[in-house]
Amino acid sequence: MLKEILSGVLERQRQFLLLRMTGLDKQAAMLALGVPEGTYKVWVAQKRFQKVYRQIDELGSRYKEDAVLMLRERNYALAVNLEREMLGTILEEIRTGTPVFSRTHLGREIYHKLASEISTRPQITHVTWEELILQGQQQALPEGEVIDADYESTS
Repeated sequence: MLKEILSGVLERQRQFLLLRMTGLDKQAAMLALGVPEGTYKVWVAQKRFQKVYRQIDELGSRYKEDAVLMLRERNYALAVNLEREMLGTILEEIRTGTPVFSRTHLGREIYHKLASEISTRPQITHVTWEELILQGQQQALPEGEVIDADYESTS
């Protein structure tokens, strides 16, 4: 629902509104996003932004948790994108044989994180047919399925 409410708003405006919904005051939200006063005044003149901004207190009380989750998703996506760009730099340095960023602490951290994720083996659990049968007896059958009486009497 909150995503629909914010759908017609530009990305930076959306971030600003989400910060306001979480309880930050106007100045703190502007500072966090690096929004100058002039840009804020341009936003306030836009009808779609006005429509949402006038409801900010109500939206904050109603969708505060959703706003926090949307901010987290956005920040996580930015962090992953930044790591991707840094990995590209590391790979280019490896290809050309001129390690510069790769020798920094941040470069080594990113490389080790990638290496540990790649070398991790997937956890595969082996289940015997007896365990499968026991699990099936403990769980209810999906709706519409019945046990074949003829099959049960022969086993």
